[in-house]
Amino acid sequence: MSNVLGQAGWILEVLYALCFIASLVCFFVSVARLARSADNPGIRSKALHDILVSGICFTILGAIGFIFVVLLSFI
Repeated sequence: MSNVLGQAGWILEVLYALCFIASLVCFFVSVARLARSADNPGIRSKALHDILVSGICFTILGAIGFIFVVLLSFI
């Protein structure tokens, strides 16, 4: 049983890391887009919205990571 939980935990950790890296890349792309759009309010607004969405994703991923660590500490 512990071997199955170990495999599932490893798969979840890899999936979590991939989601975090993808969110981080989206954040940096949005910051770069914000830096390039000084004279275009439409693109600047979209970049700010994307940064906000990336921040929300970081918050959700942090909460999921915390719950995952707490659950694994009990197993």
